[in-house]
Amino acid sequence: MHRTIFTVDTWVAGAFGVVLVAAPQLLFTLYSVQTDAAGEFLARLLGAFVLGQAPLLWWTRDHVATPQGLAITRAHGLIDTISTVLCAAACLRGILNPGGWVVVALFALFGTGRIYYGFIARPAMAPAP
Repeated sequence: MHRTIFTVDTWVAGAFGVVLVAAPQLLFTLYSVQTDAAGEFLARLLGAFVLGQAPLLWWTRDHVATPQGLAITRAHGLIDTISTVLCAAACLRGILNPGGWVVVALFALFGTGRIYYGFIARPAMAPAP
């Protein structure tokens, strides 16, 4: 299951990253977000970061039981937890439309799995390749 989280998140991160870099207005429209040129720039910058996470997750999927895999699992668990809170707050404040709850759910699902595997049910460590 731990490997599956990394594999699925590769595709989710890749899709969001590509859209944020290439066409941030598409997501802005989807979530009813109003922004200016500076907001569009920040969305593209975020997209570059998110897009960069996709290959990291893909290359790590078979190494989740290594010290490096555990570190990435824990770091992404923290990122997902903070992102869940931030996106939920944005939905509650009306910054994102109800479709934003899908993003909250994605962060919550990935975060729950990563917190579980990273801090609670840590895998038996395999030697780093």
